[in-house]
Amino acid sequence: ADVSDEAHLARFADEVRAKHPVEGRNVLLFNNAGVAGGMSIFGERASFERAFEVNWRGVYLSTRAFLPMLMKSQNGYVINTSSVLGLWAAMGYFGISTAYSASKFAVRGFTEALITDFRLNAPHLRAAVVMPGHIGTEIIANAAVNNVDDVRRQAALGRAHVRSLEGTPEFRALERQGLLAQFDW
Repeated sequence: ADVSDEAHLARFADEVRAKHPVEGRNVLLFNNAGVAGGMSIFGERASFERAFEVNWRGVYLSTRAFLPMLMKSQNGYVINTSSVLGLWAAMGYFGISTAYSASKFAVRGFTEALITDFRLNAPHLRAAVVMPGHIGTEIIANAAVNNVDDVRRQAALGRAHVRSLEGTPEFRALERQGLLAQFDW
């Protein structure tokens, strides 16, 4: 399903509901979609917004689309995939990844809020967030990047900025946090 398309998700949820009765059963919803792109706030706006449409809004829309099934279940579970970049904003593979990090922060925050919301309003529902590190997927290759040269330029600027910090307390703090391990110095 295209998680960024609310109508498409509604049709998909209807199809699942028709094939899988949920009354008295445990129902699990895994929200696991993500795209790279929107490297910097100074980059292409459409790419930045696409990352939010899939990474954050897709989780929200999927949860909404399947909420009726979850509510009818004996026990319902929503498992959302965020990222370690939802814990701290770090340099991504191609440099700064502002949209990706911010959207994964949003997934984490949404899930934490769902935990309380479910506890108060639907005690038979639970939510959890999974925050993996780098996984060998095609996320970079499939990124909606229209201008590869722009991405390379942003990456070079990001690496140059980090290198300019060498020897400073900020650089040592990044090293201690393991945020520089992904760079070939």
